[in-house]
Amino acid sequence: MPPIDLWDTTLSMLSFDRLTTAAIDVTSLFAAESFIERCLGSRNVDPEGRTCLATLIDLVINCDPIKLAIPLERVQEAGELFRLLKADFELIPGAGIALSDAVETRVVTAFVSFLKDRGWEWFEQWSAFQLTHPLVTNTHSDRLGGRAVSQEGLDLWPSVRREILDSLGWSQYLAGWAVSHRPAYNLAKLPAGELPASYTFDVFRRGWQYAETVRQDSGTAPYVPHPLRLRCLDGSATWDSVTFRQNTLWSCGNYVCAVLEDPALPSYRSPGAVIELVQRIRSAMRYRGEPTWDTVQVLGVAGIDLDHLETVHRWIVSVAEDAALPSLRRPQGPRGVVGESGLAMLESGIEKGLEAIGAAVPIFISLCRIAAGAIAPDLVASLATPIEERRRQLFKARLDFGPLLPAERRQRRRR
Repeated sequence: MPPIDLWDTTLSMLSFDRLTTAAIDVTSLFAAESFIERCLGSRNVDPEGRTCLATLIDLVINCDPIKLAIPLERVQEAGELFRLLKADFELIPGAGIALSDAVETRVVTAFVSFLKDRGWEWFEQWSAFQLTHPLVTNTHSDRLGGRAVSQEGLDLWPSVRREILDSLGWSQYLAGWAVSHRPAYNLAKLPAGELPASYTFDVFRRGWQYAETVRQDSGTAPYVPHPLRLRCLDGSATWDSVTFRQNTLWSCGNYVCAVLEDPALPSYRSPGAVIELVQRIRSAMRYRGEPTWDTVQVLGVAGIDLDHLETVHRWIVSVAEDAALPSLRRPQGPRGVVGESGLAMLESGIEKGLEAIGAAVPIFISLCRIAAGAIAPDLVASLATPIEERRRQLFKARLDFGPLLPAERRQRRRR
């Protein structure tokens, strides 16, 4: 049975709208750039930076345009990533949309639940980044009319502050927050101990406004919010079509983040170098005529077509090779631990074991994947076994470009 389009499938659990455009928020943009700074050694960063950068890169590569939700009508250049990607963004102001009383109640409940789950350390790091890092504070004059907290947030805070502060039970921590982090300003005119909580609640609440703004502007286009806002939007998630593709097809963003984390590749740790990688991927995809997330067909009436999914993975690996993406460090294997003789015994044992049980190619592939973290790739490539050439190539590609392909899918394939 040939595969069918994602948007035509009768399998409702796996059915998603077409993905030609998507939206993010400016909070995610700040977080994405902070991840690059984290890889350079900065500690004043957004704890969700890696997720935000990976998603930003994936959307830039697979969607056109990217809707960027901002509070007001304009925003000054919000960092180097914004400047470099400005042509890819369409700005949509999202503050000011009134929320019903029922929604306001849900927002407060979800906010308290979210922060209790994340804990004080997460909150302290996130709020310190937002209220002290110039990447964020330099844009408050444009984004929030010169305030750290929007006027809506200031008006709402007195009616919710007691419930939020009492529920969190962080009074002793909040009291020392301003002393420890010395925010550049407190234009909200709030007690110092309430500024970070009020500010974070204001940002959290705006997720509902952004979601409605995106719906009005772009219909079914998914809005992928900063992870802070995911709990706020539970029950109205529109980002499933993005995370499904990241977890099933490929994620160039995840690979680029792995490059930034690799200590052997420090030259890529700048916004300019990151966008250069993105442009190389785009050029390679145009040259090869390979499909984007929107056009890939991986679903059949019986579920995901795994054979076609392998073809899709080979396509994207070819794109990575054409784009000359930097190679990550491969597993070093047991050579230095057991020596050459021990390595030879391991190789011989695998071959004899396969002969004894008459192992089929898929079993060998599974064994290799399980052992990939311990066996050096040169050993795997040299094993004298009857592997189909195309599967040998795909297995080697998984070692070369592992973070590009979803680990979750590899695990399902093994079962």
